[in-house]
Amino acid sequence: TAAGTLSLTARATDNAGASTTTAAKSVTVTTPANSAPTVTLTAPSTGTVGTALSLTATAADADGTVTKVEFFNGTTKLGEDTSAPYALSFTPTAAGTLSLTAR
Repeated sequence: TAAGTLSLTARATDNAGASTTTAAKSVTVTTPANSAPTVTLTAPSTGTVGTALSLTATAADADGTVTKVEFFNGTTKLGEDTSAPYALSFTPTAAGTLSLTAR
């Protein structure tokens, strides 16, 4: 049912057709809070300049579904995947430490 206040009653009927209805009871129905999904970047740990890296991530949502996982190097979006297993191929162009994340 939709969120809001409901007025509920119960009725008992016997085998001869007589019935009694309770007084109305007010019940408040709320919408549960939306929990954020979880995501973990699972690979890679190392790579080589000019060689494609396979970025992989796992993602889950306890109260919904994951619609996409985005992959970043620092603040630069490298791409996204909309279905599990979440993965993206990325080729680094310079040596050094990368700041790879998934969102």
